[in-house]
Amino acid sequence: MSLRSILSLTVGLLLVLAVTAGGTLLLDRRLAQATSETASVAAGTLDVGTDFSGTVSDTLVATGDEVTVGEPLFTVQAPQLQKALREGSSISMSTEAYQVADDGTVTYLSPGNGVVTALTATDGTFVATGTTMATIAVDDSLYVSATFDLTPREYARIEQGAAVEIALPNATTVAGAVESVTVQTIEGRALATVTVASPELAAESISGFYSPGTPVVARMALEDTGPLAVLADAITNFGKKIGL
Repeated sequence: MSLRSILSLTVGLLLVLAVTAGGTLLLDRRLAQATSETASVAAGTLDVGTDFSGTVSDTLVATGDEVTVGEPLFTVQAPQLQKALREGSSISMSTEAYQVADDGTVTYLSPGNGVVTALTATDGTFVATGTTMATIAVDDSLYVSATFDLTPREYARIEQGAAVEIALPNATTVAGAVESVTVQTIEGRALATVTVASPELAAESISGFYSPGTPVVARMALEDTGPLAVLADAITNFGKKIGL
């Protein structure tokens, strides 16, 4: 066999080995992560409820409005409160939640900074004590709620704090981590709902791509203790550095 043939054979073998190794590493990497079935942006919320029953006389906000802590949201005419004031009952006229006028009109205030995401009280609506009149999505509280359809073995590989890549609708990604997991077993499969915390996401203003309910894709790293894990991580990190 000539030297040229030996070199050709050697190069061919090296190419086959490289393709095989690459395919193996790619398969190992794919097996080491799970992609969400559904996922969306969510936010911590605060409910604004009534302390006194009555009729809403003025609605000062609308769904989608940005509000600040202490901002007036509703005024409610509360007959029982008006009667109690006439009778000289001792009632706190000003709290963090509301302010009471001398005529018994109650003005409810925003409990935090954020965006009004739900509004059930409108002018002329009767509200009983304890009724939720509005819900506010709080600033600096955005996170992702993702659902994964997993085998029992895959579910067992979810780790607290595991890395999660969040793909937004504008083709950008932000980093997150597993904060909590709940699971339902359906026909032998684990339907896991994962709360993904992301400081980068939480710091965004609640609007546009960062509004609660915005669909995203979450790719969660699973525990990988196989023999190719270290090598796969090294290749992945190198690929990121060179822009692959």
